[in-house]
Amino acid sequence: MSKLEVDDAVAKLAEIGQTGVKPSLAEPRRAPTEKELNETPLFMKSLPENYQDNDTIQALQSLTFDGSPDEVALQFKEQANDYFKGKRFKEAIQFYTQSINANPSDKSLLESLYSNRAASNLELQNFGQTLKDTAQVLQINPRNTKALYRAARALNALERFDEATDAANHVLLLDSENKQAQVLLQHINTKHQSQLRRKIEISESQRRKHESVNALRDAIELSGVVIKGDTFKRDHPVKFDKNYLPESSKDSIPLFPPNIWSAPSPTTPIEFPANILYPVSPVGPMAEHIAGFSTLSTFNDQLHPMLNPPPPWDQTGEYSGQAAVSVYVATNQAKLLKVGMGLTLSKVLAAASKGKSAQQDGVPLNEGALNFIVLPKNDKEKKWVEDFKKQASNPSKPL
Repeated sequence: MSKLEVDDAVAKLAEIGQTGVKPSLAEPRRAPTEKELNETPLFMKSLPENYQDNDTIQALQSLTFDGSPDEVALQFKEQANDYFKGKRFKEAIQFYTQSINANPSDKSLLESLYSNRAASNLELQNFGQTLKDTAQVLQINPRNTKALYRAARALNALERFDEATDAANHVLLLDSENKQAQVLLQHINTKHQSQLRRKIEISESQRRKHESVNALRDAIELSGVVIKGDTFKRDHPVKFDKNYLPESSKDSIPLFPPNIWSAPSPTTPIEFPANILYPVSPVGPMAEHIAGFSTLSTFNDQLHPMLNPPPPWDQTGEYSGQAAVSVYVATNQAKLLKVGMGLTLSKVLAAASKGKSAQQDGVPLNEGALNFIVLPKNDKEKKWVEDFKKQASNPSKPL
């Protein structure tokens, strides 16, 4: 015995002496579990991902698959084919790779190995690797229809439609009756057309949005309104009045085919959000919001349903009926204009934009809304108007 063997024997005897258990009476060893066996290289049912780094596995494979490179490659291929049939594609790829790494000299064998590995990668949706393997196949045999078909499928999945079409057409040039290639070519064309249409629709949607914003900006400026703040830097609530949109400008027009829709004319009526302010109501300052005040709508149209019946806060009845109130609007140059109830919004806005000043005036659009003041026809109105005049240092001007 060598010194190392002697030392091992002494250590074992010492261990037995310490426990007081004789070797023949020691408890039997537990049988290994299936998991433990599968972690042992000799009993593995499949290769781990890092099998290339395991010297024991490599050594066992060398013992199991011995012979010429072609013979070794064939044995690995048989293992890979079994895994492929069992739909265990990861293991199949590992064994096909081992077979390729054996460097077989038989070109037809090497062609089948790359082709089969491409099929495995395609099943796992490893489309990039599928293309690499099919390229290797086609270098050996440019007429391999399976490789061309698999390349076409991978290219189609990657939305490289022109290349996919070319690969599928090559299959049909070599085999005009290939049903799989015929179906695939139709699928590629359908998917390609769908993608092109989607791109056109996105472009058309962006065009419409851009032209709508520009047309709306022109319409607002033409109306006499002064745009304040960042109204057009966000999704503002000012809209064209849908009741007066021309047919060519309606949202119902499909995005495809493009260029049928056209932006509304700047003279198209607009709907402005408006705040109706009650600064001297019986319960203190109050406000109501109108989501869409059309430029063709009168103030009577808007205020009558708001004040009839009287709102809950009008406990004294000061605002009952539109004849009991006066409406004012302050211009951008701090002028206070009294509004006639029968006037349309467009006429009020146009009148507010006129003036003797060199700088054009108008009703300001603050944070996407117009503001109008409603006052009861009594002393409260007179006092509020006087206070406004003092603050603005501008006389009121009846409209």
